[in-house]
Amino acid sequence: MHRSLGRLVILAMVACAASADVMAQRQQAQLLAAQPQPVVVQPLVHDPLSPFTADEVRAFLGEAAKADQIGDVMQRCLHFPDPPGSHWSREGLEAYCHYRLQSTIGFAELKDLVNSGHAAEVDRRLADWSKDSIHHPEAFWRFLNANFFAPRPEARDVLEAWKQQSPQSALAYAASGFTFVRSAWRVRGGKFASDTPQERFDGMSQLLARADGDLRRAVKLDPRLAVGYAALMDMAMLESDRQLMVSAMKDGIAADPTSFPVLDSFAMITEPRWFGSLEAQARLMALIDKQSSKQPLLLVVRTSVLMDQADLVSCDCNLPEQRAAYRTVFDQVGTGSSLIGAGANALDNKQYEVATVYLAEALRFDPNDAVTRGNLRTAMAGIDPSLTPRWPGLVDR
Repeated sequence: MHRSLGRLVILAMVACAASADVMAQRQQAQLLAAQPQPVVVQPLVHDPLSPFTADEVRAFLGEAAKADQIGDVMQRCLHFPDPPGSHWSREGLEAYCHYRLQSTIGFAELKDLVNSGHAAEVDRRLADWSKDSIHHPEAFWRFLNANFFAPRPEARDVLEAWKQQSPQSALAYAASGFTFVRSAWRVRGGKFASDTPQERFDGMSQLLARADGDLRRAVKLDPRLAVGYAALMDMAMLESDRQLMVSAMKDGIAADPTSFPVLDSFAMITEPRWFGSLEAQARLMALIDKQSSKQPLLLVVRTSVLMDQADLVSCDCNLPEQRAAYRTVFDQVGTGSSLIGAGANALDNKQYEVATVYLAEALRFDPNDAVTRGNLRTAMAGIDPSLTPRWPGLVDR
């Protein structure tokens, strides 16, 4: 009996010890859980066909994050890193930064000036800016695209009032004609002709008739107003009017052979998918090479031509030479729309390093573009989920 009692005591002691061990382990686990855990950094996912090395992308984003802290948007643009391995012209970059970020008359201010009978002030300020080609390159073209490229319900009333107050203003008529053309594009829609209702073509034609009248009056009032010819070229593309396209192009170049809007429109009509050819693109490139020393802003048009030839907007770019084309095309500074097109297409094809570089560059010229900012966040996460939290300022504004 004493021996049995001794065994029970020993078993009880063992059970107590085991229970104590369990309690100690639980307490230790609770303490560990309460402590901050180290962040587990996911391994870098590097695309073997990427035109950039993993180190180049990390270095680029590190420099971009630093530049993004610069409060002045112009200085931010000028100090943002160029794409890895590129050779962006400093003159071309400065010209495009100033073009995209220059101060201009916003629509609310335009409306207030016109409605208060001060349309002449609009003409005066635009004319003054046009004389300052360094800080306000192509000031009127930027004014038009900033205010009237997208639909704006109140625009027509404001523009008609501007024309009434300033009947001799070539700028007023050019702005009105430009807006009619933009409206015509929206009415036409993006479907094939066979899938487009006739009423859309009728509506388009009515708007283009009004655009034609305003634009022809604009260039009659001021034959040197190259923007008017650029808008006529855009209208001719919509109507598939080759004769008007060629005549407007020739008149625009005669008016100003360094005109960014004219040569940018010229780049569109020389695309083989429209009415151009590789030979026509070569002639345009030669003209750009000749004039870019006088107007470095034209370098972005050269990039647009190369981008069309490489088809970076729709190419799946799964071959090494196709992926390498990104560095060739964007060896020189490109427009924001070109950068967005290339970056978004790369993102669609899960080419995250390419997408990250060019979407970041697009934000260089428009830091408040929420859609591109969201796409950049997705591209960075595709490379490494730990990238975005490290530089929230780059993608969260």
